[in-house]
Amino acid sequence: AGHSLRRLLDRSLAFSRLASGSFRPHPTPCDVGQLCARALEAIRPEALRRGLSLQLDRAPDPAPVVVLDADGLRQIVDNLLGNALKFTDVGGIEVRLQLQPVLSPRELLLDVIDSGIGIAPDSLRRLGKQFEQVESQLTKSYQGSGLGLAIARSLTNLHGGSMKLRSKLGVGTVVRVSLPRDPRTLQMKLPE
Repeated sequence: AGHSLRRLLDRSLAFSRLASGSFRPHPTPCDVGQLCARALEAIRPEALRRGLSLQLDRAPDPAPVVVLDADGLRQIVDNLLGNALKFTDVGGIEVRLQLQPVLSPRELLLDVIDSGIGIAPDSLRRLGKQFEQVESQLTKSYQGSGLGLAIARSLTNLHGGSMKLRSKLGVGTVVRVSLPRDPRTLQMKLPE
């Protein structure tokens, strides 16, 4: 109970800082592959306890370095992995990193893929708003504040990126975060 309360308070404070505009990113070179590997290691004990597999795919660039706020990026990854872990009972979670050389500026794509309960198409548009969690017969047993995805979306927008969700009930969910890699094109902005 204490751990759950602390997570709720941490997420509420993070969202308050984002909403008030008091969060000021400090962009520095950040090894996204290493950051994702550490985030996966943090959830590994719980995943192993529940029989879930974890995988990190860093192709084609084995250690992409971007210029972003490392703490903000860590919060994005932690919140997305927390949601994936919460809603996945069978199978596993994969984090996939890739660079899109065709796009200008080159973008880093970060996918968090799970084999969880999935989300109905009509519920997808509500997700990512503060305190919004899809309620259904499937999700009633999963507790949460609904802030994790809202924080991840706000931080992604703040870094000049975008977030998209694709999901199918009973199959799983893919959350794609697209972030600019080139520091000269990085536009830090406040969330809407």
